[in-house]
Amino acid sequence: MDRRTVIGAALIAPVGATLARMAEAEASPTIEQGIALASGYLNGTGDAHDLDLAETIIARHLRDDPSVDAWYGTGFVHRARGRHEAALAAFYEAARFDPDGYKAQGQIGMSLVNIGNLESGGKALTQSLLTADPQRAGLYAFNLGRIEFFQRRYAGASWWLWRAIKKRPELDFIRAYLAASIELDGGDRYIARSVLPAGLTNARLVTDQSRNPTGCVMMGDARGRLYDSLLRLGVPADV
Repeated sequence: MDRRTVIGAALIAPVGATLARMAEAEASPTIEQGIALASGYLNGTGDAHDLDLAETIIARHLRDDPSVDAWYGTGFVHRARGRHEAALAAFYEAARFDPDGYKAQGQIGMSLVNIGNLESGGKALTQSLLTADPQRAGLYAFNLGRIEFFQRRYAGASWWLWRAIKKRPELDFIRAYLAASIELDGGDRYIARSVLPAGLTNARLVTDQSRNPTGCVMMGDARGRLYDSLLRLGVPADV
């Protein structure tokens, strides 16, 4: 195989992988697959192609069978696209289809936080913690920590973020917010640095945070304080 063939194959491979995923979705599109792809993108384990594929799957299900899961997945896609008001509306629709509102209530709280409605968001999240499984509970606790962080109440933020890490230790953005909360509260920098994930850079964190685009001025201000704090803790701006 000559050099041009090798280069061509390397360029085509990512496109081929995406087309294969699209073909698989066409063959057996399940709403569970769509939700998993969308939530994976939001949590940093998926890429933009996964989000595109999720949007295709979920939109088809919403059209053919507007169930609680279809609306739930639609909310995730809107959130990833930065359409936080639309995400909130989708999660309200999911709650309407689900009399108990178990799956949607916490997502409603998170969406309210994203648009700056901290009081209502906090109430919804606190209520959802009572019935949430460990994975969801970790994200709800993280968002309750964000509410405190937004309002510069760093001791309260740290309390919630420690709780979130116990549930979701694999999520680097929770660790980053906890380290910043400790530093901004005047805490021990050694402890703050000890919770940071290995290899973290501000550039990587900015990329991860862009998966949940800024929905209000408060959210953008909080992220600025987060990045500045991490620089003071020695997190490099880039690799």
